[in-house]
Amino acid sequence: MERKNMFKKILESLKKGVIIELENDEYNYQAIWFNNGRWYYKYQNCFSDTCNCVSHDRYITEENVPRKFILEKLQEYINDILEEERETEREREWLNRLIESI
Repeated sequence: MERKNMFKKILESLKKGVIIELENDEYNYQAIWFNNGRWYYKYQNCFSDTCNCVSHDRYITEENVPRKFILEKLQEYINDILEEERETEREREWLNRLIESI
């Protein structure tokens, strides 16, 4: 998908109140959203496998995050998606060449 279209769709989703999960795996979590004129950023604070997070929050949510920070995070997110798409296409091409050579 084209970068401009991706960016537009993400912004439309944010405008509707959708939470965009930038990363979500067992070692890292990041999300952004827009609500009542404010930008929010939530990220993982604790990375320990053995911690029960009783004495601290596992996640931190920042409110009134600067627009510039949000745009940087969105650019990173889109770059990651585009790179995954390119890698998938390279693998498909490699498989097609392999199949043709057999």
